[in-house]
Amino acid sequence: MKIIQKFTIHLTNEEIYQIIKLKNSHWNFGLKSQIEWFKKKINVKKKDTHILIKDKKNIIGYVQLGNRKFDTNKNSQKYLLFRTLIVDKKFRKKLLSKKIMEKVITIINKKKIICFLTCKKDLVKFYNKYNWKRLKKSEYKIMDHHNKLVGMINDPLKKKIKKKFLFYYNK
Repeated sequence: MKIIQKFTIHLTNEEIYQIIKLKNSHWNFGLKSQIEWFKKKINVKKKDTHILIKDKKNIIGYVQLGNRKFDTNKNSQKYLLFRTLIVDKKFRKKLLSKKIMEKVITIINKKKIICFLTCKKDLVKFYNKYNWKRLKKSEYKIMDHHNKLVGMINDPLKKKIKKKFLFYYNK
């Protein structure tokens, strides 16, 4: 098994198809819906980073990191949007999510910028192991996307939160 890091523009059609199939195995919206989600320039941008774990030729683990912007009052800054951590059901319990998270943390620390994710409440404990901090609802708002998930950040600079983060998924 090997970990590969690629920008969207360097993914092959076969890799995109495998990512879509893997995503659909967990979020069953149908392949057509998954393709549309992936192909829309607002969800997956050319310079987004895709971390793939391959077993021979098949993608069995995946996460997407995208450069986006957030605002605090009138100050706009870059952050990494963490999306779609998934491991093929047949390969779970083999510490592959740990390998993906270690790669993600290396990228976050190297870039020295905040990374933001949303997840279900039952995944908070998992992300806490990798220095993610749960945000209170009063500390953030997603301006162009709506969900009822928990917001979390990983901040390599360990800044104290003084203002509300206004995150954008598509900016």
